[in-house]
Amino acid sequence: MSPRIPRAFTIMEVVLSLLVVLFMVVMVAAVVPSSLRTSRYSTDFSQAASLVQHKINQLQDAGYNGMNAPNLGGNGLAIIDGSPNTPATNPLGDQSVTFEFTDRDKLWQSFAGGVDSTGARITGSNTPRGYIYLAPYSPSAYTNAAGATEYGLIRATVTVQWWTSKGNMQAFSGTTLIPRATVN
Repeated sequence: MSPRIPRAFTIMEVVLSLLVVLFMVVMVAAVVPSSLRTSRYSTDFSQAASLVQHKINQLQDAGYNGMNAPNLGGNGLAIIDGSPNTPATNPLGDQSVTFEFTDRDKLWQSFAGGVDSTGARITGSNTPRGYIYLAPYSPSAYTNAAGATEYGLIRATVTVQWWTSKGNMQAFSGTTLIPRATVN
């Protein structure tokens, strides 16, 4: 018997296998950046949802009679930035107002792009922001014994805004109704 001579790969087999490997590398390289962006967006979205729910819980704990600037600000529950004066009271629930809670909750720490490589806050138009919009809930309006219009509910909408690495603004909002303790 003659000794077996090992068979070598042909040039076509080598080229074809290199093309298959190259194709797989290109496919992986195309998918990885997209999956990283999706993961970052998912993380930011989850963070925003958590912040909105936390702020809604704080507003619900404050209650209907707590829906005024001194109570929500630094002089009271410290739910919003600073110690604003308006509205000082909201006895009928009939004043619409927007408050910010960006600094109170340090939103820049919660999203990519809010801090630089040293961990310092980045300021500017693309800084993450949080807003609370309070308004009377019109379907709950009624006339009290004195003939004044009162509202049985205040609608509170909490919004968190942040920017993606490409400069696109994203936002997540949640709304709750805060009931008046007693309806006359």
